[in-house]
Amino acid sequence: MSFLKIISITVVCFLLGIMLSLQYKGIDVSEKLMAEEYVRIEDVKNQLLSEINKNQELAARNAELLSKIEEFQSSYGTESEKLKLLEQELKTLKIFIGLNTVKGSGVVITLARGSHEFSSIRDTDLLKLVNELKASGAQAICINNERLTSMSEIREAGNLMIINGRKTSEPYIIKAISDKDKLDASLGMPGGVAEELRLYMDVKIEKNDEVVISGLEDDGLIIKTDLLSPVE
Repeated sequence: MSFLKIISITVVCFLLGIMLSLQYKGIDVSEKLMAEEYVRIEDVKNQLLSEINKNQELAARNAELLSKIEEFQSSYGTESEKLKLLEQELKTLKIFIGLNTVKGSGVVITLARGSHEFSSIRDTDLLKLVNELKASGAQAICINNERLTSMSEIREAGNLMIINGRKTSEPYIIKAISDKDKLDASLGMPGGVAEELRLYMDVKIEKNDEVVISGLEDDGLIIKTDLLSPVE
């Protein structure tokens, strides 16, 4: 075999090797793109299902409120029957604004400063965690037995936190009532709030079948309506 033929065969084999290598790389890239696209589709699907569930919950709540309005409007019973309806509605409203002690399934989260010398717990950490709990459907939340309402504040005061105008310190025990499995899954998802907080503090999450959250101890400084007037 001549030297030229050997060179020719060598070049052909080299080119075939490059072509096969590029083909395998193309297949690998294609598989990665398909995997990323599948993840994106799953994320969109999960978000869609979440929004559908929220809409269903809102529709059910709307139907419940409409039913109560119709019940009041069509009530021609005795004064005692009307008073009973008003008492039931008052009880529901007190639960809604956080004045009554409530119980149900949920999670108990404990936050404590870690062993790292720069470890600390900021008010933004608590707010981030509370927002995640609300987004996951929590219907009642408290921090160190301070019931949170729409008017509650969480802010730093040195090494302490002020919640509802009262000072409290770590460890911070956060209780939330809702579907315990849903809350646990939301907090424990990869890249979620709990994983982020664990980078610089100790985080303990426990599911519980009977979480008890005390009612708000309002001394007139938290729930204020003196500057509000109903629009007729």
